[in-house]
Amino acid sequence: MSTVDDAFKRIADLPASGLVSEEDVKNKVVLPILRAIGYDDADFNYERRTGRGYVDIMVDHFPTGIVVEAKAPRTKLDRYIEQLENYVFHKHGRDRATIAILTDGETFNIYGVTEALVKGELKRFRILSFQRTDLTAPALAVQVRELLAKENNEKCTI
Repeated sequence: MSTVDDAFKRIADLPASGLVSEEDVKNKVVLPILRAIGYDDADFNYERRTGRGYVDIMVDHFPTGIVVEAKAPRTKLDRYIEQLENYVFHKHGRDRATIAILTDGETFNIYGVTEALVKGELKRFRILSFQRTDLTAPALAVQVRELLAKENNEKCTI
């Protein structure tokens, strides 16, 4: 088993009772996933101001920007799609792809915006949705690595 697979297994095996707050989701789930696929702490920006609030985690000095909006466990994510869309509007340019992640630590919705975004359309850009506990599935682990890995971002192959 690779170190990425080991890390994904540890994340998938976290007891739900250990995830209580948004901070738990960011620090126990999201950041470990991003670190497992090659990103370093120096790659992350936290609570960056946008025109309409603060983005929880941003990776913005690579060809594909990554915007992460984390919510407390058991949050209805559909209520926050507009918030995430506003953040994507702020960080996404016509010449740059953006990956947007909305998660409550259990459910992950990943959006890939590669063209002009029209208000209210982010939902149509969803490219992957999964449960944290499914990270141990080999096919999903490969998909997550191919979609988000730092190495692929550096090579512009995301």
